[in-house]
Amino acid sequence: MSTMTIALTNQAMAAPAAKTGSQKPVWNGKKAYTYLEDMNTAGIQYGKEAAAYYSSLISKRGEDGAISKEELMSQLKELFPEYTFTNHEPKDVQQGKHYLYIDENNLKRMQEDSNYRAKVYGLMDRELTTGKEYTMTYSDGRKVTSHITGSIFSLADTNKKYAGEDGIPYRGSGSSDHPFSSSNSHPQMRSMTFAHEVMNAGKGNGNQRSKKTNNKTLVTRLYEERLKKKKERVKQEKKQAEKESQKKAEEERLEKRQEERNHEALAAQEQMMAQSPYKSVSDVQRAYQVGNNSIRQLQDSLSAQYEAYSKGMVQISKSFLRSCLSDEEKMGKLHEMLQSVDSMYENAKNGGIKGFLGMKAKINSEGELETETYGGSVAVNEMKRAAQIANSKTMADIKMVMNLLAEDMEDCKRGLRQGLCDEEEVNKVKRLIEKAEKRQMEIEANGSSPMGKEELTINVLL
Repeated sequence: MSTMTIALTNQAMAAPAAKTGSQKPVWNGKKAYTYLEDMNTAGIQYGKEAAAYYSSLISKRGEDGAISKEELMSQLKELFPEYTFTNHEPKDVQQGKHYLYIDENNLKRMQEDSNYRAKVYGLMDRELTTGKEYTMTYSDGRKVTSHITGSIFSLADTNKKYAGEDGIPYRGSGSSDHPFSSSNSHPQMRSMTFAHEVMNAGKGNGNQRSKKTNNKTLVTRLYEERLKKKKERVKQEKKQAEKESQKKAEEERLEKRQEERNHEALAAQEQMMAQSPYKSVSDVQRAYQVGNNSIRQLQDSLSAQYEAYSKGMVQISKSFLRSCLSDEEKMGKLHEMLQSVDSMYENAKNGGIKGFLGMKAKINSEGELETETYGGSVAVNEMKRAAQIANSKTMADIKMVMNLLAEDMEDCKRGLRQGLCDEEEVNKVKRLIEKAEKRQMEIEANGSSPMGKEELTINVLL
């Protein structure tokens, strides 16, 4: 199972809810949102309506006044059985666990202030309910349904810098069952300003810190933290590419200047030798021959002799090529390495490497050879996927497996186009999808079983 775990600040996510006050709001996890901003707005609205519902519930029960700590703990267990209360703040998210930590000051405040209690209940409900199921339309048009698989709800005065407009010092973290994105597919935002506010949450003092930074749901923060990491990775890759390009340009400039100097020196030497009555004809011919063996001529000669080099698969340092012109031992070593590369290339393309796509070789300035070959195969783990289908007990389980099968199908189709697998692998995935659809109908007919020990099996398998 693909997992992402990120530290969050205040607030979660929801869909259009039911009437406020007397009825508990409803979150529609199957509604697909195109933009993170829209999903976040729906989540914030859900939280407000949930707080209103709990406020009404507290009044109906006649608990508007102060209650004891024992009564508060009993109420938390009754209203939120999914949470596991802990007397210390967990460091890491655990799969299948939703931890609840409330420090003594906030426990006391919840006991004495029913309005504050209702707001906290609304926030707890929002983070839990909206994370159970949420759907985003990715940039490639796919509708991806995900689920929070573990979380930490921390309510403590140490989180004051993360408090939103409601003043609740909440900070959360969570993990999801779905990969965040790929190079061609990812969730979308209308504006990077929305993400920028979150990335700088908690920075600054007083009025310098925008209240908007904390008006984010748990799922929104999961997505945005991944966007930040992806942006940083792209920035580093671009920086590295520019650095390598500059280095290459500088090397080419130096190589060109050196060749010009060599030609100038050779011309001067030939003129001097031609004018000297003491130089023999053989001396002149030998000097001309050495000078005429320029790097460019050597490269042309190597291209005519070696297939891999002629096809651009071999990169040779020009400083090493230059040293080969005056060193017979290095020249012999160069030819041996190119013969070796040609042999590897011939073996690979004739079946030595399954799904061979190409190779790359590099000879550095020290005359050291490095080679890489590209190829492989694509295959679906049929037994594993079949076990996952058989162990699916709830709609969330089977949806998770069907998402994995959809990714398997994309991989196999791409592998078929690239010669990394055959049609049978695609047919395997098709048969597994049919089994998953049949299992889904069985679950719908029988009704999803409640979360219990049985559901842990598929989490392990994934």
